[in-house]
Amino acid sequence: MWAQHFGNLIFRHIDFGLEGAQIDPLVSLASVILIAWPVMGFFFLLGTNDRKKREDQQLLIERAEMAGAVERNRIAREMHDIVAHNLAGVIALADGARFAAAKNSAAATEALETIASTSRDSLKQMRGLLSVLRDGDSRADTKAPGASDIAGLISEARRSGFDITVHGLEDLPTESDELYQFTVYRVVQEILTNMLKHSRDKRGVLRFRSTGNGLVLSADNPAARTPDNHKPGYGLIGMSERVKAYGGSVATRTEDGHFFITVEVPND
Repeated sequence: MWAQHFGNLIFRHIDFGLEGAQIDPLVSLASVILIAWPVMGFFFLLGTNDRKKREDQQLLIERAEMAGAVERNRIAREMHDIVAHNLAGVIALADGARFAAAKNSAAATEALETIASTSRDSLKQMRGLLSVLRDGDSRADTKAPGASDIAGLISEARRSGFDITVHGLEDLPTESDELYQFTVYRVVQEILTNMLKHSRDKRGVLRFRSTGNGLVLSADNPAARTPDNHKPGYGLIGMSERVKAYGGSVATRTEDGHFFITVEVPND
């Protein structure tokens, strides 16, 4: 708009010299070009800068939205791991307490006490997660569970009435960095949750094997009789996403009435 107005102003005087004398049109045209070119260049650069600013702003918006989506997925995984694991244990204990109440009141009382303890622990973990979400700075002061806490997960499963055989606890990566240990902890938690929910006879085997540059976790349990008992759910999907960050993998199969899972977590 400004360039057009400026061009009209110049061309209005193209046929007149300083004192109204006729001058060569080519000279006038050259003069106009010499004068107009920097002006046009200025407005071109101005438009380019505005466009670049808009593109940068859009890029920032897209990055913020992507970061938000990643964070929501992370929170969803944490919520699932905490709630699903503890609820699976509570349900198993409640079923046991219901049957024990008629024959063994002491066993029923013990089961109810464990239900209360597990529920309090779940609530504590949820509060810890929500505290981190409210105040990002508190993340540094919140120690994540690691390899040394896995024995506690196994004990919880056993208190829930699950017969779990464990091999290779000495291979757990207790000296690895905190994030790697946390990943292994969540993988074990999901495997145990899966067993509690789907094992037909409430028993299973869990194995740990160090490879020198990582850890292989494998587990198997009698599969439930329902045909869709091990469709990939949020837990298995979340587990896969966790180990993929380390270049790892999750493999599952059902064979001879047993469900098998193998998880590789490299630590190069």
